[in-house]
Formats: sequence, C-alpha cells, structure tokens
Amino acid sequence: MTRSKRKATDSPPVSPTDDDQTANDVEPASDAPIDTAHPARKRANLSSPSSEGLAQLPLQVLEPLLPLQKQHCLHTLVGHLPPISAEPAPPIASTSTLASAGDDDDDDGAVFDDPPSRSTADDRTRFEAAACVGLEDDWHTLHAMLSATVTAQESNSCLLIGASGSGKSLLVDSVLDSICKRHVAHSKPYYHVHLAGTVQINDRSAMKEMAQQLILQGAFTEQDVGDAIDAPSLDDDDDTTPAPAAGADHVFGGDADDDDDDDGEAAHAAQLAAAAAADEAEIQDELAGAILSSLNNIIANIIALLSNTASTSASNSTAATGGGRKPLIITLDDFDLFTARPRQAMLYCLLDAVQAASYGAGLAVVGVTSRVDTVDLLEKRVKSRFSHRILHVRPPASFDVFERIVRNALSPLPPSTPSLSTIPTAHTHAFTQAWQHEVHTLLAHPHVHDVLRGIYELSNDMRMVYRILTPTLCRLSLLDPALDATTLLETAALEVGDGTLHVLRDLTEPELALLIAIKHLQTRDRAVFNFEMCFDELARFAARDARERHAASSDPSAGLAGSAVATPFFADRKIALMSFHSLLALELVLPENSIASLSIANPVAKPSAATGGNTGRTNQATIRKEFWKVRCVLAPTTIVNAVKDRHRPIAISSSLVKWASSHG
Repeated sequence: MTRSKRKATDSPPVSPTDDDQTANDVEPASDAPIDTAHPARKRANLSSPSSEGLAQLPLQVLEPLLPLQKQHCLHTLVGHLPPISAEPAPPIASTSTLASAGDDDDDDGAVFDDPPSRSTADDRTRFEAAACVGLEDDWHTLHAMLSATVTAQESNSCLLIGASGSGKSLLVDSVLDSICKRHVAHSKPYYHVHLAGTVQINDRSAMKEMAQQLILQGAFTEQDVGDAIDAPSLDDDDDTTPAPAAGADHVFGGDADDDDDDDGEAAHAAQLAAAAAADEAEIQDELAGAILSSLNNIIANIIALLSNTASTSASNSTAATGGGRKPLIITLDDFDLFTARPRQAMLYCLLDAVQAASYGAGLAVVGVTSRVDTVDLLEKRVKSRFSHRILHVRPPASFDVFERIVRNALSPLPPSTPSLSTIPTAHTHAFTQAWQHEVHTLLAHPHVHDVLRGIYELSNDMRMVYRILTPTLCRLSLLDPALDATTLLETAALEVGDGTLHVLRDLTEPELALLIAIKHLQTRDRAVFNFEMCFDELARFAARDARERHAASSDPSAGLAGSAVATPFFADRKIALMSFHSLLALELVLPENSIASLSIANPVAKPSAATGGNTGRTNQATIRKEFWKVRCVLAPTTIVNAVKDRHRPIAISSSLVKWASSHG
C-alpha cells in the first residue's frame, strides 16, 4: 500500500482537486501503477460531468432555466453590459493616472480626481461600479462628471485613453445606463450622440450624423435643421482648386509678346507662379475660415433648437432639468482621427461651446482613443478649451482580476430577472448551485487555466476570452447541459493558434512548389528576390527530377523501360506565374518596400533621383510583377513543416517533399 500511495502522489489525476473524492470512488485502490497517460481516461476527465453538475438536475428544472442562463451569458459575451452582482466584489486599486492613491494631502490631485465618497455612495452605485471589474475608480470619476452634467447642468469634457479592449466603451455605456436607471421617467434624461472617426470621415458627415441622431431621439424635426446641414460650404471634401488669377490668364492664352527673350519669360513665369501660389494660399485660408464659420453656425443652430422649449417641452415634460430641456452628451470614438481634420474645426466648435456653456441644459464631450499622445495633437486654441480631464483606462493588472471578469461573465441569473417569478424558488436555487459548480469546475481545470493564463500574458484582451467561451455556451442543450472543457480547448487552439498554418494547408501544389523554391533561395542568403529567380530554381529542379525519373524508367531491372517521362505541371511558366500572384494576394510574399510605402496595389518603390543627375522617377505602372523585388514572410522551417503537414486535404508529390527537405 505504501508503494501505491507513493505512485498516486507522483502521478495525480488530470481532473480538478474538487473532484478528487469522485475520482477515488471510480478508481479502486490497487498496487498497480497508475497510468495517467491513458487517452481514454484523459478524455473522460475533460468532458465527464460531476455529480453536482447540471447533468444531475431533473428535466423540469433544466427546461425553463437553462435557456435563460444561456441567453444571460451570451448577452454579455457578445458585447452588452456585464451583469450587476447582488454582492459587490472587494475593491481593486485604481490604475488611472488621475487617482491619487495614498496621497490624501495632494490638493492638485483633488482638482482633477473627484470621485464620490465610497462611504456615502449608495449600494446601487457600488453594485454598478463593481460590474466593471478593475475599473471601479474610473467608473466613479466618469459617473461624477456626467451626473453633474445631467443633474446640475454643468458643461465639461474629458478624454478616455487606453489600449483596444481595455474597457473604455464599457465605462461610458455603463455610466450612461446607470444615470438613465436613476430617473423614473420613461424617456432618457439626456440626449446622447455617438460619433466615430472611422465612420464619419469628415466634419460634414459628422454634423449630419449628429442631427440625425438628435432627430431620432425627438430633440427636433428634420425641417428645423435640414437647410443648415446641407450648406455646401461645410463640405471639406469638395473641389478646393482655386480659379486662375486674372493676371495668369495670358500664360495659356497667347497674349504675351512673342519676341520676349528666354530670361524674361522665365522671370515672368516665376512671378506668375508666386502670385498664383499666394492666391491659392489665400483662398485656402478663406475656405478654412468658411468651414469653421459654417460649423460654428451649424452647432449654434443645433444648440438653439435644443434650447427651444416650444419644440421639446411636449416630449420632455418629465425631464429632470428645468424648462423641458435635456442635457446633451457627445461621445467621440477614435478621438485622434478628429484631430487630423482641417483646422480641427469640429473639435474647436464643440469644446468652445463647452467652455462658454452655450447650452444651458448642460453639454458634455467624452473622447475615446487608444493614442496616449492625443492631447499633444490638439492645436493650441483647441487645447485651451479642453478641460484636461484624462482617464487612463488599463487592462486587468493581475490574473486574479482577469479571472474575476471571466467569472462575472459566467455569473448565474440574478434574482431580479423577471422570468424567475414564475419558477419555484427551490428549482432556481438548485440550478444556481449547479451552474456555479459547473463554472468552478471548468475554470479550475488545469488545461483551461493554462489557456486563460496564456491569453492574459499574451494579449490581456478579454474579447479573445469571450470568443473562446461563446461556442462552449452555444452548444449547451437539455441533452448535454454540461460546460465541456474539450470544446473550449479546441476553440482556443483555433483562436490563439497561428492562422498562417490553415492558409498553408489550403495552398495548391504549384504554390507550394514555388514556396519551396523560395526556401532554397533563402538558405542561400537571397532574402530579396523576384519571380524570375524563383522560376529558375523551380525549372532546374523540374529538369533534375525529369532526368532522375527518365533514368529510373530506362533501368531494365525496374520494369519501366521505354515509358515516357513528362515534365511536372507546376514547372509550367504560366501556372507558376499565377501561383506567384496568389502568394502576393495572400501576403505570404510581400514587396520589399511594402512596410515603407504602406501600399500593396503599387508596391514598386520610387527611387530617389541621384544628386546632380537627370534621372526622374520610375513609372511604377510599367514594371511587370515578375520583376518586383519581394520578400517572403515565412521562415524556411515553416515552409518545410507546411510541406510535410499530414493534415493537408490534398497530398502533394513525394518529389516535392524530398526537395523541401534537401539542401540544394
């Protein structure tokens, strides 16, 4: 027995520690060595439900509650607000640069960071803040600012900076939802306009989108703002080519004296060019001023329409603010893209309205960006109107916070769910206990824990975890209600794994043959090459392979004497060139200057003219693709592994496999 216990200690079972008692009941004690590498046993530990799981519940409990739980979790995984827990989690230290943790006597920090006191905050606020795990302090700071805009008619602006997937949009949506729930009125106590720099590509389309969203929210009618929005002077994408100056007409009209000498004509042309350039700069300044003036007029008109109580009092009679007016909250996604607009006209007009408090009901501008230097991109006149409230939103700071977010997304149904009122309390309690046990068993599995730990250390992006959990939840059914770790691990392998592997498996034989030729060029330190070099390598291999097969067919002992030997079809030039184009389209082969030019459509670089020479720029359109200088993004070992991959849907010839493994 001593020997058996020692071996059991050295080779623990794969199942979690919570199921040790179950494992002991299934596996009787024996003096034989424990075979932990048995595939059937490992498979059972991945998918077999526990005695306390959902599989042990009767059908009358699962049938009404399992679809509700499945919908509740998927609602969070696809991007909606996370559920509000009935018991708030312990607070986590803020990662915002605005928070002055451990510095109570810092008066300057209190100016920019004034979250409400935790002792005076009500339970509802603490529960809503706890739903944003790890972002509680940032949530309170943003909630205090927007609440002041809604309740006290304050105008303010702030900027949320953080990496993609850190929770910036979650913060804004959660705070706005919290403010909306505090008002008993049926309609929202504010107008909310969401603009995205990637969608509204110029200020004209942004103003149109703002007006359309306000019209849909009942702020005013389309006739009130239609004429102002359609003003042609606002379109910053129209043709801004100035009309030719009066003094420049004679350049192409033939009015100049024909007997002027060459020097006089050159000087006169230079003067005309300078005058035209000065006129063009003046026209550009006038146009920019007209755009800025038009934007000012449009925003002033929108604010005047919002302030018109005659058009809004009927629908806003229950609003919290006086006079039937509602505050306006504008969120600017991809804020850094708005700074690249001409004169930063829209940002200037919005922030100027915020600073001047032009809208008496309250105006708040919230920017969302992933660039940490966004404030430096603002012009001086725009920066002076920005309130410099900046929240640095960071992803989970520890793996414990990361795991808490996952558990929060898989939380059981809250007691406030309306559908639970018709279900017996005993059934709800039993289902909740079983669901919590399923989630605990899934996350405690060593392989699942390793996957989550790897994602945290690799990208720290919760969206990737949500994409992995979604198929596992979608497959839940009354026949198989358990959370299957096998499905989660298979999804994780596809999500986290290298996507290039699947692309290489779908390549045709000519494309692989060309990649093998590239591999041999790489081994000879030919990192930059063109199609002609690859085809020459491929043709020499085809000729050598044909000679070897012809020699084998001429050998009487082989029994193939006299048989014809054909050239491999992948050595045909047209087929090889088509394969080269396919590799370019798949971006497995990239032009040499693609990183510098950021353009694949016309990838041949324009060489700079030599100093003192007369050489001009090469016309890129005249260079044929077979002469493009390209590089391969794959390493030679990756190409060899792709050729030897046994999971390819269509096998390739053995000669290509041997050629890939050879060194010549």
